[in-house]
Amino acid sequence: MKTLSKICLVMLLVTALSTTVQATLLSDLIAGGTITSGDKLFSNFRDYSSGVSGSGEVALTASSIDVVSFFDSVRNEYGLKFQSPTGGDLVVITASPSSKSLGFTYTVTPTNSGYLISDNTLAMVATAPVGTITVFETAKNTADNSQLAYKYTMMQSGIPVQLSHHVVYTLPAASVDVLTSISLQKASDGPIKLTSFTETFSQQVPEPATMLMLGLGALSLIRMKRRGT
Repeated sequence: MKTLSKICLVMLLVTALSTTVQATLLSDLIAGGTITSGDKLFSNFRDYSSGVSGSGEVALTASSIDVVSFFDSVRNEYGLKFQSPTGGDLVVITASPSSKSLGFTYTVTPTNSGYLISDNTLAMVATAPVGTITVFETAKNTADNSQLAYKYTMMQSGIPVQLSHHVVYTLPAASVDVLTSISLQKASDGPIKLTSFTETFSQQVPEPATMLMLGLGALSLIRMKRRGT
């Protein structure tokens, strides 16, 4: 039993390390790309938009956002990290008064057949001594568009109101659409910066009936293989 536990731990660490190096531009994902993070597949990136107000401020393009597979070792959740491809801050506002917003949608699905997504966590790293930075997220069941959860993180006038928000879904879902919206606003001098944000997801072990069906399917394959030999 101890040997099996060690093997599982090693496999988990190897998987976690492998998922932290996969990265691509959001623009490439919107063009039809996908990204896998551990036991989650992220696809169907769409509906990107960005707005801005204030002298000298420009909208943020999807090619200015790097998407990296991410593993939260505290919650044991796989997900995505959104950051700048250059390693600096993702969004910066310097003009006063000014604001900047952007949003997009994607779909997350477990790679293991029969599993369901049950909850997820939104977190951000930001600096806002004279303004407000908020990342909003709405999770909807892909099958019927019903809302499963709503989350937000906020940094306001130097105070970390809520930098991490974990919510359990009203019902687990086989596939989830995630609507992400980001807002930066400031009314006085001094820059505010959103460095990065992460979205990670937990999945639920299939119900006993589903496990039974999977087991019967595996048994049938074994029997067919034996008959073939």
